Amino acid sequence: MLVILIHFGDIMISIITASYNYENYIKQTIDSIISQSYPDWELIVVDDGSKDNSLEVIKSYCEKDSRIKLFTHENNQNLGLCETLKLGISKCSGVYIAFLESDDLWEKDCLLHKVEAISQNPNAAILVNDVELIGDKDFVNQYVERQKEYFISQNNLFSAPSFDIKEFMRNNYFPTFSCVTVKKYCIENAKFNSPSKPNLDWYLWIQILKMTDEIVFIPYKDTLWRIHEGSYITSRKKSDYALFFKKMHNILFKQDLPRILFRISEFFHKQNVQKKMRPMIFSFDRFLVDKHPHPIKVK
Repeated sequence: MLVILIHFGDIMISIITASYNYENYIKQTIDSIISQSYPDWELIVVDDGSKDNSLEVIKSYCEKDSRIKLFTHENNQNLGLCETLKLGISKCSGVYIAFLESDDLWEKDCLLHKVEAISQNPNAAILVNDVELIGDKDFVNQYVERQKEYFISQNNLFSAPSFDIKEFMRNNYFPTFSCVTVKKYCIENAKFNSPSKPNLDWYLWIQILKMTDEIVFIPYKDTLWRIHEGSYITSRKKSDYALFFKKMHNILFKQDLPRILFRISEFFHKQNVQKKMRPMIFSFDRFLVDKHPHPIKVK
């Protein structure tokens, strides 16, 4: 896991990345940090029990640069992404936390763009930048083709002056941890008990969006998101989704809707019901947006 501290006036950002069995990528990831045009950072690497050569690669950077430090879980255990992120958050000193996964890269002005956006929008609880897909060309092209509607919807969402948080029940429109920056206070107060571990990020973003009314979209493709067969997204299991969506639904609606509407909405958003009653559910969701809105301004 990587934690970077950045100073911009009175702004400090911590950046977290999990390291696990990515010796083929972690060097490039660290190099993309070192190459940032914004130079004021501290890099803390927390490895989640890697069995490959990741630790040796990271140690070599620690020996060359005192700003880079290495930590592991007790007895070098593999505790998973959830515990690794929580450990990283506990080490953060910044008001904001950003993320960089250990197989992804940043363009050289990524940190600069984040700090500039924060200085211009100090009330925003969450910032998202655009991404560029990299990796095996055929695999990337297949992924883009499968997700064509997703990227169209994502573009429409961030092009509008605002969106309703209920849109996030349909999809996670922040495609990777590596493009997101959040206020530390918000993620410290979020729950990490996602029923679907590969969708932990989606579960966190829903909670943080519920805490704010403003999001900043940074239109630069500052994150190079690596798509490959070993990507975390490929481990998602449909069997986890029923409970996952129920818990997300409760986060969004339980405290905000009259009881009868909550129960109707809970029924409609069951996975097996959604497949059979899409037009009716869409109309009901539009009704909820109109009568019980939770708008998020896009800056």
